[in-house]
Amino acid sequence: MAVLKLPIACILGCCLLAGFSCRSSHNNSSSSIAAKDEYSDAFDSALLDESFLALTENTELGHKLNTESEWLALRLKISSAEIRVQKCKEAELKLKLEMAKYDSLNDEISSSGGFITDRQREIWNARLDIARKDTNIANAKVSLLKRDLDDLNAKLKDKGWEIPSFTIQREITKPSFE
Repeated sequence: MAVLKLPIACILGCCLLAGFSCRSSHNNSSSSIAAKDEYSDAFDSALLDESFLALTENTELGHKLNTESEWLALRLKISSAEIRVQKCKEAELKLKLEMAKYDSLNDEISSSGGFITDRQREIWNARLDIARKDTNIANAKVSLLKRDLDDLNAKLKDKGWEIPSFTIQREITKPSFE
């Protein structure tokens, strides 16, 4: 009985192998027929309207993709400028926090005259003014870029495009100390 199982398994394996090999050659022949139809002789006046329509659609797609690329590039510039604003504001707030800490320490030891001189206060306040100006300049750049985006969005809406809106939660909730 074991002798019969081995030839039957071999025959069954050969049949499966032959079945799969025939199947894959069938798929290759059908794909080559489709390729021949797609790349047939273009000297056919019946294809004139179809070819013109395909060219027009392809050109329109190219214009849409270029416009989308322009919009995305401008949006990227705005995001980068907003990151710059956030970093400038963070530096300004860190400086204010540091100044407040030193002022608090200065108040604690004020009986001996404190350790912050008037000249040091002027220097720290000048640094804070520079940080504020950096934040204002960064905000101005964002405003200019947003104006350009608004102009582009208006032009796209006139063409019937739908403009995606990107909003990020910018409100900072202040903790309550109750």
